[in-house]
Amino acid sequence: MYNFWGFLLQTVAVSIVAGVILLLKKIFEDKLSPKWQYSIWTLLAIRIIVPANLSQYVIPQLAYWIELMKAQSEEMLVSNYSAVYEPITVHHVIPVITNAPLSITDWFFIIYETGIVIFLLKYLVAYIRLRILLKRGQSVSSEIEQKMLYVCDKYGLNPCKMLAVEGLSSAFICGVFRPVLVVPNQDDIDEKVLLHELLHLKHFDTIQNIGWCILRSFHWCNPLIYFVVNRVENDMESLCDQRVLERLEGEERREYGTILLEMANQKYARIPGTTSISNGGNNISKRIAAIVRFKKYPQGMALVSVCIILTLFWPTIIGSAATYDYMDYLYYNDTYRSSMTIARINRCGTVAGAIEMYAKGVYLMNGGYVATASSFSEHERIEAEVKEYGCYQPGEYVGEIDDLFDFYIYNLEQVSEKEYTATICYWCEVEEQHSYILIPVKIVKEDAWVVEETAERSIVPVGEYVNEIVCPKNYYGKNDVGEIKFEVQTKYEINHEKDDISPNPNAKFSYYTVNRYATYTHLIEEAPRNYIKLAMDSWETSRDISDWTGSISGGGGGGYSMDADVEEIEVLPNEYTAKLNIDGVDMQDIILKEVEE
Repeated sequence: MYNFWGFLLQTVAVSIVAGVILLLKKIFEDKLSPKWQYSIWTLLAIRIIVPANLSQYVIPQLAYWIELMKAQSEEMLVSNYSAVYEPITVHHVIPVITNAPLSITDWFFIIYETGIVIFLLKYLVAYIRLRILLKRGQSVSSEIEQKMLYVCDKYGLNPCKMLAVEGLSSAFICGVFRPVLVVPNQDDIDEKVLLHELLHLKHFDTIQNIGWCILRSFHWCNPLIYFVVNRVENDMESLCDQRVLERLEGEERREYGTILLEMANQKYARIPGTTSISNGGNNISKRIAAIVRFKKYPQGMALVSVCIILTLFWPTIIGSAATYDYMDYLYYNDTYRSSMTIARINRCGTVAGAIEMYAKGVYLMNGGYVATASSFSEHERIEAEVKEYGCYQPGEYVGEIDDLFDFYIYNLEQVSEKEYTATICYWCEVEEQHSYILIPVKIVKEDAWVVEETAERSIVPVGEYVNEIVCPKNYYGKNDVGEIKFEVQTKYEINHEKDDISPNPNAKFSYYTVNRYATYTHLIEEAPRNYIKLAMDSWETSRDISDWTGSISGGGGGGYSMDADVEEIEVLPNEYTAKLNIDGVDMQDIILKEVEE
C-alpha cells in the first residue's frame, strides 16, 4: 500500500471479517470444539495478508464509499501519496513511502508506518532480552529431565533441551529452530505442565505466535484488531488445554485446573517466539471455566467445523463484487462525484467491455460510462466536461444517434498483446438524413482495458455502402501470370439487446462476420482455360471463367459468419499467400502484402 487510504480500505475490510468471526464464535461458543474456535481465525489471517485489490469485500460497496471519501478529502488537499483521480490501490499489505509527506493524510500514513516499526522493534527487543536471560539459565536436574522423557514416551511427543531460570512462575517453550523448554528453578515440575508445553511444541505454536505478533503490528492502531489478536492467542491456549485434557483422566483433569492458576506468566507474557505469549492471568478464569465443562467432541463434529470454515471462505476472503446499473451512473447537482467514483473502481475487464462502455457513454453522453473505459489521466478532463455542460459532450458533436440504439465494431485488429484498433459504427440522424457515425479507436491495456479515439469522427450517408467504406485492410500481389487485389473486413457485435443501456464492463463478443473480397486480373495473352480456382490459406472460392480478357472479380465469395461466444479475437495477418490453379494446372504462388489505398 502507498497511502493512508489504502491502509483504511485494508483495515476496514479486515475489521469486518473480524467482527463476523467474533459473532459466529459467540453463537457457537459452547457448541463447537476449541480446535474450531481457534482454526476459524485462519480466515482473519488470510484476510489480513491478502491485499484488498486482489479480492472483493464482505460489504460489496466498501471500496466505493472509501474511494468517494478519498476523492472528497483529497480535493481540498495537496498530497504526495494520493490524488483525486488515482484510485486506491492495495496490491501488497506492506506500506511503502515514496516521497516526503505534504498533507495531513500523508502524515497519517507516516505515523502508521512508524507505529509498525516501533511495534516490531518492541517485540524484537523483548525477545532478545529474554534470550539474554536464558543464557543465565541452568541445566535442569536429571529427575526433571527424566520426567520430561517419560511424558514424551507416554504421549508420543518429541523431547527438547531444558533450562531452569530463577524467578519464573511458569514453564514455556522458547525458540523455533532450536526450541528450549524453560522451567522455573525448582525441585519438581508437574508432568501436566510439561505435557502442556510439549504439546505447544508439537503443534508449532511458537511459529504461529510470531505470525500473529507481526499481523498485530500491521494493525497496531486498530483497537478491534489488537483486541482480536489477543483473543486469538487465548484461543490457542484453550486449544492446548483441550489437547491436554483429552490425554488425562478423572482426578488429573481437576488437578490441571489448579495448576493453571500457577501457570500465569505476566512477566514474560506475549513475547513472540515463545509459548508465554498468551499465558497472562487475565485469561485463566475462562480457561478454568472451559475445563469445568470439558467434553470430548465426536469425530463427526470435525467435518461440521471444516464445512463451516469452507462456507465462510468465499464471503470473507473472495467476497462479492459490487454491481451497478444505469441509475448509479446518472449525475445531477454534485452527484457526478459518485459516477466518477464508480468509474475508478469498476474498470473494464475485457476488450469488448471497454468498447461497450465507451460506445454507450458516447451515445448516452454519460461521462461515468466513458470514464470507466478511459485512462485515469483523462478523468479530470471528463469530470470538467460533466461539471460544465451537465453531460459528456467532448469536441464537435456529429449528430443524433438513432433512438434504436445499436452499434457495430469494424476491423478489430490486434496490434500487440496490449493493444487493438477498431472502428465503432452507429446509425444516426444528421440533418434529417440517416447516416453512419464512424469513430476510429484503439483499445489499450493499462490498469484495465481503455479506449482512445485515434482520429476525427466522420459521417457517412446511409446511401453509401458502409462495408466498402470501412475496409482499410488491402492486400496486393503479382506474378508472371496475373495479379490479385484482396480486401479483408471483420464486423463484431456484442451481446446486448437494442436499447440496452445498462453498464457491462466485462462484456464478450457474441457474433462476428468476416468478409473477404478478391479481384484477379489475368496478365498473359494466351487464351486461358475456362476454369480458375483461387485458394488463400484455408479459404477458397471457385468461379467459372468464360472470358479471360480484362479483370475478373471474385466478389465476396470467401465470406463466412460464426455465431458464438467469442473468447479470442481473430488476429488479421499482414500477409497472405494466394495459389492459382487453372483447370487443374498449379501456377506460381502470389504473395499478398498489405498496402495503403
